Amino acid sequence: MNDNILCINKYIDDIEKNFLETGDKKYIDICKKFYGANLEKISIYIWTLHIMDQFRDNIIKNCENIHNIKVISKEIYELVKEDRKKLVLYAYLKGHVFGYNNHRLVKEIKSIMLNDNIKSISNDDLKKNKDIDKYLNIIRESELNKESIKLLIQNIEIYYLKSIENKLLNISSENDKYKILSITKELMEKDVINKYNEGILHGITQKINKKAWKNDKMNI
Repeated sequence: MNDNILCINKYIDDIEKNFLETGDKKYIDICKKFYGANLEKISIYIWTLHIMDQFRDNIIKNCENIHNIKVISKEIYELVKEDRKKLVLYAYLKGHVFGYNNHRLVKEIKSIMLNDNIKSISNDDLKKNKDIDKYLNIIRESELNKESIKLLIQNIEIYYLKSIENKLLNISSENDKYKILSITKELMEKDVINKYNEGILHGITQKINKKAWKNDKMNI
């Protein structure tokens, strides 16, 4: 890795940290401009009422033995919805940048799609491919991915989950407060990993498509 790439990575890391600490949107802008992150798709997932209702239903399902859980779930909904938006967005962007920058995963996906000369690919193509589970397993077992997820979880714990935990200490269920807190955090982390993995796939397809677009432009 040459000095220029190290310098760029350090710059991105600094902007990412600033995004986590202050909410500065420069990190979002860079992910859109240089990595092609499509925030319209992730916005549908984060901001739709349907998805937040599903999140609340999962809390009710996992805490069904707790008295008055339907009312409490509404409290939780209001307390965590803004933090949930932030951490899901961060997880998606983190995955997108990881996928975009991972040349090995780009190469592997071409192999799985059975066409090393593939020029472009859509996320729908991936979902339909019979070997996509095999590919997702390759991602999961990647040491780089394991390190990236470890850092992701550390960051959401520091910058988001602690804030959520403090808010949830104010819910009305005194006896089951810590059980509800544990389940809510578990659901949050599951949500984060799912969107991180989705971001990886989108980052990889974006890299393939961007490279194809550049090659086509050169041939005009």
